[in-house]
Amino acid sequence: SEALIKAVRKILKGGIYVSDSLNEKLLMNAMHGKKEGGVSSIDILSDRELEVFELMGKGKSSAEIAEQLHLASKTVETYRSRIKEKMDFKNSTEMIFHAVKWVENEHKL
Repeated sequence: SEALIKAVRKILKGGIYVSDSLNEKLLMNAMHGKKEGGVSSIDILSDRELEVFELMGKGKSSAEIAEQLHLASKTVETYRSRIKEKMDFKNSTEMIFHAVKWVENEHKL
């Protein structure tokens, strides 16, 4: 209830309320040169979008992804479009570049 009162007061004064946990995440991203909602924020993708993104990063074509995930090619194209929009990629080349980079970084762990 204390947090709610704090949020309402801040909003009534014309401010923007951000929870402590989100505030910390935003600050950490800013310190590391990442922008919230940008290419560094892989966790905004759904599980299926993440699967498609990973397979793109492994060099799979839309047809190969569709076959592997038992989906229609058009469905894979829809996922690709959503990923591009959610992660604010300018074009497909940029999206694939970041998918490859992400896959390489994931397998180094």
